[in-house]
This record gives sequence, structure tokens and C-alpha cells, in this order.
Amino acid sequence: MLIKEQSLAEEAEADRGFDSPSLDLTVQLDSMRNLKDGWLEGGGVAPSASGLDWLAGALARHYPEGSPRPYLYPTEDGGVQAEWSLAAWRASLEIDLNSHRGNWFALNLETDNAEERQLRCDETSDWQWLVRRIHDMSRGLG
Repeated sequence: MLIKEQSLAEEAEADRGFDSPSLDLTVQLDSMRNLKDGWLEGGGVAPSASGLDWLAGALARHYPEGSPRPYLYPTEDGGVQAEWSLAAWRASLEIDLNSHRGNWFALNLETDNAEERQLRCDETSDWQWLVRRIHDMSRGLG
């Protein structure tokens, strides 16, 4: 008998009542290209095409295949938020598409340990930190 395992992110999305979107980062970013200003109940700035292009390129260059895939969402102010469910951790990176800066926040649901960090998303060293941190969290390391 073959049992299909759900990822933690899929389980979390199912718990919240959402259909799981594709975890392909390009597909997720492309789905935001059709948004217009006012997309959020009359408010909300649509992410710019140039900003989405920059982020797609940054992810392709710096976020390795095989790394845990985040869910990507547009933010009300025209940015993109990445969210991960990693073992006991819930993590997010809110990315400003204009300044290329990100605000990282992670919470360990078992210990209530939280961490925050500002990232420069044009800097390879900040992407390297992010990828290491995500891999550590996915293995249950804190």
C-alpha cells in the first residue's frame, strides 16, 4: 500500500481551509502578475512587473532547488511575502520589491522562541544565511 505524505506546509494550508497552491516559485510569482491596484477589497497595491522579475531572478540565482519551498503571497503594499512551515518553526520573509530588502520573522511553536532579522535581498551572503537557516529549521534545529 502506498501512502502519500503531505508536507507540513500542505497540512497547515489544509488546516486553514485553503487549497494548496503550486509550490513552484515561478508559477506563484506569475499568478501575481495579473493583480491590479485595489486587489485587496478595494485597497492593496499590485506588485510591479519589474519587481516580480527581479524577485524571480533573485530566487533563481540564490534559492537552490531542493530547498523547502515557501508559499508566496502579495502584500498589501505591493511586496511579496514568503511563508514556510518547517518542523516546529513558522517563518516568513516580507520582501519590499522596491528597496530589495526583506524582514525575516520566525517562531518556534514548541518553545515560543522568536527571531527577527533584516535582509538585503541583493546580497548573496544574506541569501546564504536564509537558505542555511531554512535548512536548519526544516531539520528541527533551532
